[in-house]
Formats: sequence, structure tokens, C-alpha cells
Amino acid sequence: MNTGVRTAKREIKRQQNVLTHVARDATLRDMPVPRDVFTSLQYNLRHDCERIEAIRLEMDKLASAYNRFIELRQEMEGRQARMLRIIGLIGPEGVEMAIHNDREGLIDEAIGNQFNAEQLRKELPLWQALQEYLRTVTKASVQEIQFFLERVGIKGVTRQAIESAVRAHPKEFQVVKKSGERFFSLRENAVS
Repeated sequence: MNTGVRTAKREIKRQQNVLTHVARDATLRDMPVPRDVFTSLQYNLRHDCERIEAIRLEMDKLASAYNRFIELRQEMEGRQARMLRIIGLIGPEGVEMAIHNDREGLIDEAIGNQFNAEQLRKELPLWQALQEYLRTVTKASVQEIQFFLERVGIKGVTRQAIESAVRAHPKEFQVVKKSGERFFSLRENAVS
């Protein structure tokens, strides 16, 4: 019995050795050779460099169009904000007249009934109303500003309110005295 157990143990050991060698040989055969891995990494590096160069070239081609797109979007946003200020300044009747006088229908198409001119007027700060007015006339006295605001339906704006709005925004407005009278205008860098 002893001999049978020893024989069985030897057989198990022999089979374990065979399996270990077979498994090791299979693993070594499946394992990539370091030189092959290194070569593949070099090819990957070369491919990435080629793609980066191609991407840079394509980005260079698109850069001016992209920058132009950004500029146009910023200009459009600025003009839309200005349009809302103008709608608020001229009020509902002014918008109606502008739509009526626009033969091509651009104003009606652009704004139609999308905006509540009365609400925009209520929300329009006085300094922005002055800014839009002075963009058009370039300079004006307090009396001229008051007269215009009264004509477009913005009633009761006092001299003090106008002067206060101008003083509160020194980067936007300047005061020029001519023949003893004060005129307000926009600063050059404030015109946008």
C-alpha cells in the first residue's frame, strides 16, 4: 500500500510538473516580446504625432472662421441689447411708427410682438436712455434731453436726474461747456 501511495504521489508530482511547464510555455508564447512592444509603442507615438500635426493644420484653417463667428456673435448680442434699449426709449408708439415706416418689414420681422415696449421702458435706466439718445445726436443740453424724453413719452425727468445719471457714469459721459451752456456727450471709448 505504501508503494501504491508513493507511486500515486510521484505520478501527481510528474503531472504537476508537466502542467507547470505547459502553462509556462503557453504563457511565454503568448507574452509579447519586449522588442515588439517597444516597436509598437514607437508606431503609436509616430501616429499620435501625425494626428496632432493634422489637427493643428485643421485648427489653423478653421481659426479665422471661428474667430469671425465669435466676433459676429458678440456684435449680434451687443446690437440686440441696444435694440432693447431703443425699444424701451421710443416706447410702444415709437415702435409702432418704426414698424409702419419700415417698408421692407425688417423691424416687424425682427421684433414683432416679442417685446413689451412699455415694460422695457420701465426697466430702462435713465443713463442708458441718455446713452442711446446721445449716440444719435452726439451732444445735447439738459433742455434738449428733457424735450426729447417728453416727446417720446418719458415724462417728468428733471435736470437733477439727468445730471445725476451723467455724474454716476463718468466713463460713459462727458460734459462740455460752450458759450456758458453745458452739453453732454458720450466719451469716445464709451461708444459701442
